[in-house]
Amino acid sequence: METSEAAAYTWTCNPSDTHPVRRVFAWGCVLLFGSSIIMSNAILGVALTAVLIASIATFLFKSKFTIDQSGITASYPLRKKFYEWSQIRRLKIFQHSAYIFKRKKPSNLDGWTGLALFFDSNRDEIVKHLNEYLSEDVAR
Repeated sequence: METSEAAAYTWTCNPSDTHPVRRVFAWGCVLLFGSSIIMSNAILGVALTAVLIASIATFLFKSKFTIDQSGITASYPLRKKFYEWSQIRRLKIFQHSAYIFKRKKPSNLDGWTGLALFFDSNRDEIVKHLNEYLSEDVAR
């Protein structure tokens, strides 16, 4: 957890550090499926193992998040998302994460268009910063 500027709040989180048993299970599945495919076709096995790791990269590797006056930036291992405060219509807060959406009503597209914030022990501080910048009409 770091504060880079007076106006910005930045932190990093690795969900697999919070859930070590799930991390072992995830890496075990990657090794099991990857090695079984590699035995039949090496090139296909390496390619599909890379796809499998990429699909669970937000769980396995660190993500960096920044809350500032302009909005929220989430830097995941393979992509980066930015939402301006005016774009946010709905917020769902859970024990280890929060999800931010551009739609006020739940939709089937929420899983692809939403922004996931992960946090560890700094949950209360992050929620305080979110409430500081979010407008009152944001659904919760």
